[in-house]
Amino acid sequence: MIASGIAGVNANPNASGNASGNAGVAAPAVTVTIDVEDYDREQNLPHFERAMDALLGLLDERSVKATAFIVGTLATFRPSLVERIAGLGHEIGVHGHAHQTLDSFDPQTFGALSADVRRRLEDLAGAPVVGYRAPHFSLTPSTSWAPAALLEAGYQYSSSVLPTRGHHRHVGYSKAPRGPFRWGCGLLELPCGLFAGIPVGGAYLRIAPAALSRLMVRRAARRTPWVYVHPHDFATDEPFAVMPEHSWFESRVLFARRKVMLDRLTAAFGANAAPPLKDRLDEIGRRELPVLPG
Repeated sequence: MIASGIAGVNANPNASGNASGNAGVAAPAVTVTIDVEDYDREQNLPHFERAMDALLGLLDERSVKATAFIVGTLATFRPSLVERIAGLGHEIGVHGHAHQTLDSFDPQTFGALSADVRRRLEDLAGAPVVGYRAPHFSLTPSTSWAPAALLEAGYQYSSSVLPTRGHHRHVGYSKAPRGPFRWGCGLLELPCGLFAGIPVGGAYLRIAPAALSRLMVRRAARRTPWVYVHPHDFATDEPFAVMPEHSWFESRVLFARRKVMLDRLTAAFGANAAPPLKDRLDEIGRRELPVLPG
């Protein structure tokens, strides 16, 4: 799924407070979420480390605590990265055992792998791991067995649904609520925010003009106050290549305008970033939420 994020960092924290494009209007409080993946090439890409340094440096400079959903295989190659992210105070979540869509698994295998990677990440983070994000937002009607498996595996929430029609069969749950909801099994779901059917995060943030990008965040935050990014969004020195699971055109989009990503992310959370998703569960859970069978 094409999903990525912006130009140099604005050193003035108040400059990003006008994220709506209106003078004197503060940006919405949004949680920054990071899908920590690198297309199964984690072992030997120095640009990945530099991109993570830039992203984590920005968050640390602005005292922003994010939620980092980490692919299990990446944690195997880079355990010190998990420890570093957790040590900076960010929430650790799971982004799949490997970067595979949910329909790659049967329920039993998926449940066992999800429990295993959660335990491994907890050992590295030294803290409970309670959140899961499916690669490519691949929780769809055909994989609606996954929430019950995640609950059984010890997770408290999922952030795995793109509540619109996806661009291929692995993605999209058009009948899902646009804001937080519960699955029939009781698991809390925090779906991806949308603007005019476009996911609010990743490449969409940096491809859109700056004013439109800010508007996307503001509008989506009315229902889903978080944005997502990837390390590759910030990898300005990565040589172009056709990415796995993407066409040549999609790959060009994934590589476009990466130099503007730090600024776009700064504008997204403004001067009042929200805490990690795990710290918002109690407040969200007290609401009267819609229920979707699953």
